[in-house]
Amino acid sequence: MVLTGDSLLVGDVGRPDFGGGDAESQFLSMQRLLQLPDWVSVFPGHFEGPCGKGMCGRPSTTIGFERRFNPVLHLEHDAFVSAVTSGIPPRPLNMTAVEATNRGAAEMPWAMLTSAPAIDHVGIDAVHRPDGNPLLVDIREPEEYVVGHVPGAINLPQADLANRLDELPRDRPLMLICQHGIRSVRAAQFLKQVGFWPGGERNRRHHGVGRGGSPLVTGEVPTKGPRVVESLWSHAGGASL
Repeated sequence: MVLTGDSLLVGDVGRPDFGGGDAESQFLSMQRLLQLPDWVSVFPGHFEGPCGKGMCGRPSTTIGFERRFNPVLHLEHDAFVSAVTSGIPPRPLNMTAVEATNRGAAEMPWAMLTSAPAIDHVGIDAVHRPDGNPLLVDIREPEEYVVGHVPGAINLPQADLANRLDELPRDRPLMLICQHGIRSVRAAQFLKQVGFWPGGERNRRHHGVGRGGSPLVTGEVPTKGPRVVESLWSHAGGASL
């Protein structure tokens, strides 16, 4: 039996962009694991979710099964590195705080999304007809933000939200924006969960907004598009929409 943690998953390999990892080390780890006999049972740290692109829902596997059916393990070095560093889901909600807590470097168990409070859903047109002087917060990854963002929006990635709550005003509404509205809903639910606006209902104005259809600031567009792709998986807690 081998406990592979975040390295070898069922049908995939773990993301090398968490916890200071890198694609080269991930490739070498896979080569070492593939030296084990086929009958060795594999128990990874994750099954399904945003920690891998093609994970199966089964909680365990074997070296032999992965050797035969895991498509990433069939790739040569350069193709492997490309596969694990492109087309990845965004970092999960509050991942920075969750990682630090798991390592014992912080004590932030409250950063997990464990509820699904109701929030206001508004369309992108609300950005251009603001009510109550809201702050527009783009919670996508920085590389997504520089490709194009709504004018006036600040960038605060969902992965860092719990660590940067002091950057958000408590005396004005917030509009949270992402690519399709999935991440912004989760982030808004988390802010309500932690009681970010403890006052009356009128002061608790969280909005989940999708980005599509809005004019963008595009002067910072890099030569290549972002390597991040939207994920339908619920993040850091799995509360329903």
